[in-house]
Amino acid sequence: MFTTTKDGLIAHLKQDLGIKKNDLVFMHSGITGLGRLEQGLETITAAWQEVLPEGLLVIPTFTYSWCEGKPFDPLVSECPASVGSYSQHVWKDPRFVRSSDPNFSVAALKNALNGKIIEKMFKTGRSCFGTNSVFDHMVQLALDRDAYIMLLGGAHSDCVFRTTFIHHVEEKVGVPNRYLKKFYHPENKNDYVEQLVRFFSFEEYRQATGREDAAYDFPIRPDYALLGEDLIKDHLVVSKPLAYSRTRMVPLRAFCDYVERKLKDIPDYFVHPPTSCTTGMSDEASLR
Repeated sequence: MFTTTKDGLIAHLKQDLGIKKNDLVFMHSGITGLGRLEQGLETITAAWQEVLPEGLLVIPTFTYSWCEGKPFDPLVSECPASVGSYSQHVWKDPRFVRSSDPNFSVAALKNALNGKIIEKMFKTGRSCFGTNSVFDHMVQLALDRDAYIMLLGGAHSDCVFRTTFIHHVEEKVGVPNRYLKKFYHPENKNDYVEQLVRFFSFEEYRQATGREDAAYDFPIRPDYALLGEDLIKDHLVVSKPLAYSRTRMVPLRAFCDYVERKLKDIPDYFVHPPTSCTTGMSDEASLR
């Protein structure tokens, strides 16, 4: 079995992918594609500590807690296995600090220089994906430094590329196949977060939109196959082999701008099967 070592992973991140010491990286992670890890999951963290001594590594630690009517505590709430073994590991690691979003928390790896950046990034409003969300803050941080979205170790192996940032752009554009839904604190109905979700039934569509003209099969299912084809065609995704998988990476702001253009042109760009509903009205687990 192939063994991924700390030094090998460092070389992959620096030489194959060009990550620099002060970059921002949002990473979806898999484990099986890395083979045997030299020091277990610590191999990944130790490598990133050397690669980003002045930068910022952010890992999804989603729990979907309020979606499921459960309380959330960033120091206690487990993220499910579907989010990934590394995500399940890092939220407990004292070298990481975790955000307080009850559905879509993230964890950031601390270093001597990024404490104030993390503090600012974690000051969020009620939106999980939209304005003043942690995803919005990362897009803004990418104005001042190189920033990337990375799929490591076979993460999201069902397609070429997908990431939670897609929902940030969908909310910004206002796609017709999703709507904003409030999820309430299970013990305080005055507290809530707002999240972009897909329609599961025609009745849900009608109640949320007041429309009767849905051109969808329900439940609406996301499909990211076309995105992968387009990213490859337009040379926006970098794909490099490591162990039994390929690490895929896109520049964060360029990716968001690219998806925004696609959605403005084809609002149902991510709907399966593709429909003719292109009115121009302005989903680890599978992207929700």
